[in-house]
Amino acid sequence: MNTENTPEQQKPAEQQDTVMPEPPASPNSNVGAGMLPVIAILIVAVAALAIYFLYFQEDETQPPPAPITQPEPQPEPEPVVQTTPPKPTPEILPATPNARILSTAEFDKLDKEAGALSTGADKHYQQGNYANALTGYQKALAIFETELGHFEKQLARFEEKLGPDHDATVGTRNNIAKTHDNIAKTYSNIGETYRNQKKYGEALNWLQKALAIRDKTGNEDASAAVTYNNIALVYDNQRNYEQALKWYQKDLAISEKAQNPDTATTYNNIGMVYFHQGDIVSALEWYRKALAIQEKALGEDSLDTAITYSNIGEAYRSQGDYGSALPELLKAYRIMAAKHGEKSQDAMAVRRNLARAYDKTDNGKPFAEWLAESLHTERAP
Repeated sequence: MNTENTPEQQKPAEQQDTVMPEPPASPNSNVGAGMLPVIAILIVAVAALAIYFLYFQEDETQPPPAPITQPEPQPEPEPVVQTTPPKPTPEILPATPNARILSTAEFDKLDKEAGALSTGADKHYQQGNYANALTGYQKALAIFETELGHFEKQLARFEEKLGPDHDATVGTRNNIAKTHDNIAKTYSNIGETYRNQKKYGEALNWLQKALAIRDKTGNEDASAAVTYNNIALVYDNQRNYEQALKWYQKDLAISEKAQNPDTATTYNNIGMVYFHQGDIVSALEWYRKALAIQEKALGEDSLDTAITYSNIGEAYRSQGDYGSALPELLKAYRIMAAKHGEKSQDAMAVRRNLARAYDKTDNGKPFAEWLAESLHTERAP
């Protein structure tokens, strides 16, 4: 039997009878040296909490701040609608600066001067004197703009004093429309003059200004068709044939509907586009459409008809059909020489083409002799 004990199990027998038991401890006797660190930690924690609430917590008596929100968009103010609005004044061009109402005598004098300037500029243009043509058109334009300012001031007075439907107000409104038309025509004439000077950028700028007036007034008349045709000519001269055909078709949409004789000019121009593209068959088709109108409306001896004869002759010459080319070119030369003289630029150009076609034939006569005989034969009854 094992009698050995560990120290933790049993003390020696001789000491058990001599050890006195300790009295039970009182509750307060537990606070000793071992509890002091715990007390210190508690004190520090309480102090930290006090500091936190003192400096970092907001005063609970104050209401919390409102949340930041995006301001709601304000509704657009509703427009004030007039139940009986006056008829609007056309606002095609910006108000003319320093405009004033002219006396009857002043207006009549300026109006006559503008007409004379425009007519003179047209003559310079037809003669190829483009610098003088531009001067005349620009002087006329300045007068038309002065007249526009006069009518605008007059209209404002009549609408205020007489009302929008009074005859004087309506008449003035019509005068404004006519003046806009005169300005648009002059813009177009200036653009066409620049085109003939081969200043294509400036030409398009003026033609587009004319077009802007047409678009705003909705005035789709013969003058608008001319502007479209002139724009097409600029693109044609720049060999931008796609754009040229586009604007020629816009011209036709007006001129064909109105059965305007100027439609023949557009037909001719379209024929020239196809000619430049090498489509001679289509070119001849459009030339003949132009000729049918011109011979009926203008006669066989008009300059416009002569141009079409020349175009048809050149189309045949480009195909090598010199027998068909010669009669057409001869008719064109006879008319141009009679109208402008044998030494005129147009007549000389047709004569050169006529000589080129004649040289390709088997006729043994010198060209000058053949030409004189042919012209004499045409003149004979």
